[in-house]
Amino acid sequence: MANVYYFANIGGNGAAWSGYFEVDSLSDKVGGVLPTNIVVTAPQSFSFVPLVFQAYPPQLYGEYVTWRTYTGGSQYPSIGDGYSFDIWSAEFADNIIVQDMDWNQMIAFIGIQGQGRYSLTSNRYTVIYDYGPADIIKPKTVQHGKGGYLQLSTTPVP
Repeated sequence: MANVYYFANIGGNGAAWSGYFEVDSLSDKVGGVLPTNIVVTAPQSFSFVPLVFQAYPPQLYGEYVTWRTYTGGSQYPSIGDGYSFDIWSAEFADNIIVQDMDWNQMIAFIGIQGQGRYSLTSNRYTVIYDYGPADIIKPKTVQHGKGGYLQLSTTPVP
């Protein structure tokens, strides 16, 4: 078991948050082996066990990846479908979809923002959603924000 720590340094419309992906091995392909748990440690404690990973290339819906408890085929889960962590980043998505990187490679990647840092899309929310069923109108955001970067590391960040 290993932890891949993340720090979402959100540029606007949100506050920074951090946590980690619990993974079996840092050599696991990010798109091929699900984390055993996704944890938020700050500014509050929250976690969920993902049941599916989905990647959306730019020609379909924009460029993002998502880990979800929802296993249905729709891009948009419904109220009561659990949780998701949606990361809107061309660099992040390309490294998983096109380059088929493992966690070690994702952490070592030198991107626009620096090592292990991925620029987040400024016109979409990188978000952790709670799909209810407490809110029957729309999903509740556990954390969210536009722009900035997501940093990965083998040690807690920041």
